[in-house]
Amino acid sequence: MTVTDSREVKIENLIEEDTALPVIRALIGCESIIQSNPAILDRKLSLAIQLCAYDFHESAVRVLQEILRADPTIHECHYRLGYSLELLGKVDEALVEFQRYLELEPQQSVTLYRIGELLNRNGDIESSNEYLLRYLEGVPDCPAGKRRIGQNLITLNKPAEAIQYLESTLDRFPRDRGSLTALSQAFLRSGQKEK
Repeated sequence: MTVTDSREVKIENLIEEDTALPVIRALIGCESIIQSNPAILDRKLSLAIQLCAYDFHESAVRVLQEILRADPTIHECHYRLGYSLELLGKVDEALVEFQRYLELEPQQSVTLYRIGELLNRNGDIESSNEYLLRYLEGVPDCPAGKRRIGQNLITLNKPAEAIQYLESTLDRFPRDRGSLTALSQAFLRSGQKEK
């Protein structure tokens, strides 16, 4: 893909021979809306959403960054930018954007979970658990959050504390392999070999 300017996204440069016709129509439609009034950020955001939807994340990043240069308070741009950066493997940059989003929208518990997972991937287990515990305050019955906290506690050598989270997950999903494995590790590491 080539672009005439490092910040400018040209739709025709994204379209390849094997690009599906509905994708082409969606992208061209968004581009024509933007060209009718390029100053309107909502229209650029629509293009960025389409770019994300069709896995053109590098281009989406450029469009989202352009929007945020014009107005850094558009919270949705920070979330979508974090998402695209995460999928591009730029975890540290994604974390920054998710944290900015959270500053603008502190009630968005899903973002707490995303940050917790990314911190876990980066090996910052303590911080990961802090975000995941905050996430569970808003979504107390989330088995994925409880499982990750349990797994983190095992990593932090706190297996006895992990048991309650993992058992809670298994109450809802008794055949969840990740939770079953982690629970057996927690029992063994906490000296409860009879369970």
